[in-house]
Amino acid sequence: MLELLERIKILNKYQKEISDLSEERFNIFRICGVNHYEVTHSAILTELLSNDSSHSFGTAFLTAFLKTLKKENLLPAPRSVSS
Repeated sequence: MLELLERIKILNKYQKEISDLSEERFNIFRICGVNHYEVTHSAILTELLSNDSSHSFGTAFLTAFLKTLKKENLLPAPRSVSS
């Protein structure tokens, strides 16, 4: 879980850097005209990516999501932990 949080922090950093380069932040919900659904969408993603949610698939969705990010080179290589 700590590794996931670290990777999310890195993705947020990249998002901020991209946002700083543009006048307006990219928001796919605004572009599609459904920005009022953003909170609902986030709640759905949270439920799917949670290992203890009601879908009973454990970490299957989270694992698939992380594998996709890795396959698309959207995640940095894991850092080695020194003792």
